[in-house]
Amino acid sequence: MADQDRSSSASRDAKRASADTPVAQLVEQRIPNPQVAGSSPSRRDSQDASQAPRSPSSGGEGLGLYRFGEGYWVRVMTAVLLGGLFLATAAWSAKQVGAHVDVPKPTWTLSVRDLTGEVASGSRVTLFTDQGLAEPVKIGSASVVSSEATSQGVQVTINQIEMTEDFVPSQASLLRAGDGSPGTGPEGVVRGAQGTPIVEPLVLQGAVASVVAIIGVTITYWLVGRRRTSVNFFVDTDGEMRKVNWSTRREVIGATIVVIVATFLIAGFLGVIDGGLSQFFKIVGVLQD
Repeated sequence: MADQDRSSSASRDAKRASADTPVAQLVEQRIPNPQVAGSSPSRRDSQDASQAPRSPSSGGEGLGLYRFGEGYWVRVMTAVLLGGLFLATAAWSAKQVGAHVDVPKPTWTLSVRDLTGEVASGSRVTLFTDQGLAEPVKIGSASVVSSEATSQGVQVTINQIEMTEDFVPSQASLLRAGDGSPGTGPEGVVRGAQGTPIVEPLVLQGAVASVVAIIGVTITYWLVGRRRTSVNFFVDTDGEMRKVNWSTRREVIGATIVVIVATFLIAGFLGVIDGGLSQFFKIVGVLQD
């Protein structure tokens, strides 16, 4: 009797367990698997993390640019505009240097004709001018570097030039050896003078233009690439420009036609009103023909 009771009890427990098993499995399937410390994240969590917005790098990338890659077109067009402005400034500066800067000319070459003797290298010569004067006037002195005979006379190169008042060697019309006393040495008529500058004007102009261009590149790089306030403004501007609803070609053409037609209609209406009022005032005698 006891054996029968035990067997019946065991059968009831087995049936109860088999009945409870599907419910337990269903509950386990509905509950997501918790992440255990040290385990790898699920695929969904990885996707959410990858799609989460990332804060801009404060250090930037590529040549140290702040917020590299953001606000691309606004920053590029700003850099192009500044570049054009600084290039125009560089060209203007070079032109001003060429027009107003007088480069020192320590050496001059004089074209002398009818030279009555030979001037030795290292000797002193005196320069005179008779432009608009009855008698030659001493305007300066210089040391002879070299003299070379040519088909048109003698090319005398001078340096260590000491001019009086505001005269320049190009105003010389007469050259005399020594202290300039008549008959004390060779003399000749100066027909032309050309100075040799310490720096060629084109080189000086190029140097000035290059300095301005370098300054412009530095300012542009700092303003567009490094200065946080301006970069943030450019990036925000680019973001706002992307929100603009630009009109299509068809919409622009249609709006233009509407404006043109409306303009002619309004002009015609005002013309009719003006003509009618003019005739009315002529009839009443306010206006005369």
